[in-house]
Amino acid sequence: MTSAAHSIVMPQLGQAMEFGSVSEWLVVDGSTVEAGQPVAAIESDKSVYEIEAPAAGKLRQVAPVGTEVAVGALLAVIGDDVADVHTAAIDVTTRAVKMPEAREQTPQLDSQERPLASPRAREIAKQLQVDISSVVPHRTDKLIVASDVEKSVRARPQDTLAAPTGTPLSRLRRTAADRLVRSWHQAPHFVQMVEVDAAQLLKTVALMRQGRLAGSLNDLLIKTLADVMASFPQLNARFQDGRLVPLPDVSLGLAVATEEGLMVPVLRRANVLSLSQVASAMRELIDAARERRLDAHQMSQASLTLSNLGRYGIAFGTPVLNLDEPILVFVGAIEARPVVRDGGDRRQ
Repeated sequence: MTSAAHSIVMPQLGQAMEFGSVSEWLVVDGSTVEAGQPVAAIESDKSVYEIEAPAAGKLRQVAPVGTEVAVGALLAVIGDDVADVHTAAIDVTTRAVKMPEAREQTPQLDSQERPLASPRAREIAKQLQVDISSVVPHRTDKLIVASDVEKSVRARPQDTLAAPTGTPLSRLRRTAADRLVRSWHQAPHFVQMVEVDAAQLLKTVALMRQGRLAGSLNDLLIKTLADVMASFPQLNARFQDGRLVPLPDVSLGLAVATEEGLMVPVLRRANVLSLSQVASAMRELIDAARERRLDAHQMSQASLTLSNLGRYGIAFGTPVLNLDEPILVFVGAIEARPVVRDGGDRRQ
């Protein structure tokens, strides 16, 4: 008697994620795996993470390395005797999952009446002399992405293709650019800029640098922002279907620069942690982000993201919201300035 087949599908990390790809298969196609064994490295717009086998058995791969796969689509099947995984309907928690059928969408227009496309897609289209308005998007949000342009190019006669130029971007950087464009077009952005006296803040940072207080400036900002979000619950919510939907907890993200691009690790329940606990947890999250080993729980559903560019001398900026987050706080450089106190000149 053979055991039931088990499927591995593309997981969803965050409400805005629609696609991911297999960056590496960690086991050979057709090999026998154990339950809990890492079998594939999956790349999303935020990180690379490993998927484990849900059961023991022979693994048959469905999605090739590098192929863009929709969330919920079949990646692999594990079973004793799976003859044709491309046509088999695999039962997953009482529902059937099949390979999604390709769907063509009519391009959506932006505010300038141009087809809505990612910067990378426009760049490739320009390099290869492709009319972007002739490219058919496959995504449900009708955004034209790089793979749509490449598909259009492959359909053209070879002698009409121009040689590509420029430096290719990593998938993480390309997807980050796609998300930035989508967020700017889909989410209303209200930018407020406030200047504050940072004298006391600098004294606290000096104590931290002397080792007399745990943490860093970012840790202090994260703790402060988390306490504010907890004090004003209406801020800790997402607008959905005409109503405010409360978020499950107060979780703070921090924009972290890595060699592969910008990543945002998320600290859960930051408002109930002490400053020293925030500092310790953030050190671990930042290390995990730079080593690209964040898991799904550490990358999604932030109440607010902190972006601190002050160390680069940037005083002001216009931040772009993450698609599934209500607030982004930009912190600029601390500068020495002459100020008026108590209404004016107090010289006698």
